Amino acid sequence: MNPVCSGIIYFRAMREDVLQFIWGKNKVPLQGLYTTNNHPISIVTPGILNKMAGPDFSNARMYINGQEWFGSVEVHSKSSNWHRHKHGTDPNYTNVILHVVWDDDTPIANHNGAMIPTLQLKDHIPVSDLEKYNRFLRKENVRFITCERDLHAIPQVIKRKWLCTLFIERPKEKSTFINELLQITRNDWEQVFFMVLLKSTGLNHNGKAFLSLAKEIDFSIIRKIGKNSFQLESLLFGLSGLLGGKSPKDGYQRQLQKEYRFLRTKFKLNEDAVQKPEFFRLRPHNFPTIRLSQVAALYGRNINLFNELISQKTLKGLYGVLQTSSSEYWDTHFNFG
Repeated sequence: MNPVCSGIIYFRAMREDVLQFIWGKNKVPLQGLYTTNNHPISIVTPGILNKMAGPDFSNARMYINGQEWFGSVEVHSKSSNWHRHKHGTDPNYTNVILHVVWDDDTPIANHNGAMIPTLQLKDHIPVSDLEKYNRFLRKENVRFITCERDLHAIPQVIKRKWLCTLFIERPKEKSTFINELLQITRNDWEQVFFMVLLKSTGLNHNGKAFLSLAKEIDFSIIRKIGKNSFQLESLLFGLSGLLGGKSPKDGYQRQLQKEYRFLRTKFKLNEDAVQKPEFFRLRPHNFPTIRLSQVAALYGRNINLFNELISQKTLKGLYGVLQTSSSEYWDTHFNFG
């Protein structure tokens, strides 16, 4: 069977997660890559896999036809899936710099009408490699990780050494992060705690977004308005881009918008530098609305949280300081309206 025919047969069962794996793990040949209109591509970084809404990879860097590009990469089995998934009307896809597909069955234009450079992988990936990657990702009868059946073959001394390294490196990584924040804040432990608390409250999905929020707020503002949990909630929601547009869905959202407009003018706030948090793939109780309201309520009760925490002598005391709930509105809502 010739390579072209075998590629067509394999394409019928092509999975996009296989293509994401190939692209994200740098399994694409680094040399001799060209777009479908014959422009050379040089990949510097393929980007970071995005498991939320938006393009498949963010923060990619590459050279296309000698021009350096930074932006997002979208991966599809067929380029026509761009239209099928309605990416053309989604503002999250305005910064896509490369469309990576197995089969380029139709040209795709961006929001400005310019053609998006396309890399057709079937021209560069052997079908034998595709089957290998596909087999790796199928994970039949896997409960933990793909290589779990081979764990018994690893000598105990290597596993113990690995665990000991994790025991040292993970706390070291966390302390390095806190030391960096201390340098930024000139050793203001209350401000550092506010940053770390917000990052932790955002969990894995919104930790980075909440940290960008904490970094954008001058902590002197928190000291001034923190005891007013309503004002603090409007500040956190407004800077995070969660207060919506000109048509509020109910009275509470309208009140928060009004309060935030006042605070934005008074403190010269700029929400453009804050990464908007995501709702996608989150359980309702972990929605950013609920989480940020809990932080506002926590500071509304005690503005000097770090000082209060380090004065505690028992675990029960620590739990008591951090015990909180969202404002009353969120007892019956997960989002506005």
